[in-house]
Amino acid sequence: MGRTAAEVEAGEIGKLAPVAIDGVRRVATVVLEAKRRIGLETIRREAKQKADGSPVTELDHLAHRLLVDEIATWPEPYSSIAIVSEEDEVLRTPEDVCREDSLFWLMDPLDGTRDLLAGEATYAMVVALMAVRAGAVRPVFGVIAAPEFEGGTTWGGGAGAGLHVHRAGRDHLRGAVTREPIGDPVRVLGSRSIPSEKMKQLYELFGTPSIERLGSAIKFGLIAEGRFDAYPRLGPTSEWDIAAGQALLETTGGALWSLEHKDVMTYGKPRWRNSGFLAVGLAGSETLPFSTPLDALHREYLQRKNARR
Repeated sequence: MGRTAAEVEAGEIGKLAPVAIDGVRRVATVVLEAKRRIGLETIRREAKQKADGSPVTELDHLAHRLLVDEIATWPEPYSSIAIVSEEDEVLRTPEDVCREDSLFWLMDPLDGTRDLLAGEATYAMVVALMAVRAGAVRPVFGVIAAPEFEGGTTWGGGAGAGLHVHRAGRDHLRGAVTREPIGDPVRVLGSRSIPSEKMKQLYELFGTPSIERLGSAIKFGLIAEGRFDAYPRLGPTSEWDIAAGQALLETTGGALWSLEHKDVMTYGKPRWRNSGFLAVGLAGSETLPFSTPLDALHREYLQRKNARR
């Protein structure tokens, strides 16, 4: 069965990183080629709606199949551990895979399907390696591959692997990113779906005159490499949407905090669902600018939760 979660050391993640990053990049390239071959109008016309109202396309299913096949070629134990994917025909439950001292893959084969259907370049393939240790389920490595964003960008990283960034034919490997102190104003990213009234609140909370809206998990990659400072998410998400991003942030000195607990996000929750969160590029003493928005968003989350009871 290969090595257990407790036995996998940071050095082994470092060896896995280039294999996994190259593999996910290849899948992203094939998905982009399929998009161009099929044509966006056909993809839009044939898109279906899931039970939760979100769209799903032929490309979502293709990315799922390609990633499953790709992972099977990776070295042990990573090729034979469980895979939990948003596009599984029968979704595994946390109880199925979150057993003590185990590893599993958690992935969103195509994150940002709405963006893709809208003709945006911000969709991505998102894959995270999860470890169960001492009862906690945490991401230890992640890859986010966006085949059209800025000509094609992939972020990968985890404990012992540093941050890998591949962009438009240029590759570079960085260890822990040397971040500048958080400046004024804070550089904030937001989801496209945030209502305008809520955006006004976020401007005030972060003391910033503007928030750049982008889709999908690429926001985590941009924060990890130091181009932005924070990303608040007010509504619920699924764990496969954020696990790889959290691994990248933690690799480069950042964090992803749950708005429910005001602490580091945990995994293996019922139905793989999260509360809102605040992702930040620095999680040390430099995070003072984030204390006020985190407290305010935490209080708002609890008020909404109590109102639904």
